[in-house]
This record gives sequence, C-alpha cells and structure tokens, in this order.
Amino acid sequence: MRKIRKITENIWFFIPLVIALLLIPIPIEDFLSEYPFLRSFQWYIYWRGAFISLLIWLVTGIMYSFNEKKTEKLLWGSLFSFLFFHYLTLFIIFINGYKVQLYPFIYLISNISNKFYTSYLDTGQILFLLTLIFSEKTKNILYKIKNNLF
Repeated sequence: MRKIRKITENIWFFIPLVIALLLIPIPIEDFLSEYPFLRSFQWYIYWRGAFISLLIWLVTGIMYSFNEKKTEKLLWGSLFSFLFFHYLTLFIIFINGYKVQLYPFIYLISNISNKFYTSYLDTGQILFLLTLIFSEKTKNILYKIKNNLF
C-alpha cells in the first residue's frame, strides 16, 4: 500500500510535462493575439511547451499558496517541465545559428555576425528561485539547519 502511494505521489511530478506535450500541437498564439503568426521558426513548438508549463506553474503556485501542500510535487513538476522546454528553446535557437549567452537572471541572443545582443530576463532561473524559496521542503531544511546551529 505504501508503494502505491509513493508511485501516485511521483506521478504528480510528471503530469505537467505530459499536459504540455499533449497541448503543444494546439496553436495557442492564435488565442493570444489578433495578429497572424508565422510558424516558421523551429523553436516555436518548444516555446509553446514552455508557455503551457508556465501557466501550469502559475495555477499550481496559487493553489500551493493556499497551503495545499499536496500540490508541491505538481509545483516542482511544472517547474521541471518549464525548464525543459525553456532551455530546449534556447538550444534550438543556438543550433540555428544564433549566439546564446546565459548569465545570472538574464540571457543574451544575437546573430553570429551581429555585435549587438538582445537581453532577456531568464524566467527559468527566476521560477527556480521562487519555487525553491517557497517550497515546504526548503523551509524544513532551513528549519533543521537553524535548530542545529543554535
């Protein structure tokens, strides 16, 4: 019985990734903008996965903030799903001939021939820090460290 419970708890971690994978074929951008989108970029599909994972992370974060501790695995799973698609998008951009440079909290993108970069807030790092800060497991670890030191 304990094994089944553990497996069930771990399934919650992978649900956001499965949802994102199932929803990737849906052209979400058509609902977000009244302007037509050209879907010629190879990274676009992975951007959808990151966007869907971000929405799941936001909804799960709201549920988690109401002391729904059962949603912690879902919160970490949605973060994992977002990080996977977000950095896969950056990797695909890199493969297609752009320079991608990662720094703390930002990343820069430029053509290889271009000396000017466009900077972006690295939401992957921000979401990771927010999840880490507000996670119950982190609070428990900090509490144990505090009690052992003092």
